[in-house]
Amino acid sequence: MDPKLVDVVSILVIVFGSFLGIIVVVLVYAAYTEKKERQYQLALAQLKNSASEKVTSEKEIIKEIVMVPCQYCGSLIPQTSLYCNNCGAGRKL
Repeated sequence: MDPKLVDVVSILVIVFGSFLGIIVVVLVYAAYTEKKERQYQLALAQLKNSASEKVTSEKEIIKEIVMVPCQYCGSLIPQTSLYCNNCGAGRKL
């Protein structure tokens, strides 16, 4: 066999092997990123589900405050207040 042909064949084998190595690395990286993307999507879906559960489990509490006139200045104060917000007088119970 011609020595130049042997050199060319060995170079081609090295180049082809390197090319295959690069392809394998790219495929492994693509599989890794796809797996990470699936994990991200799953975590995002779980977050959305837990957020919607929290919203539905909350209850709205409505509290009515009855306003009464102050006996000294006549301004309206909450019935539960002990002092007038306007004049500071104590409310007679």
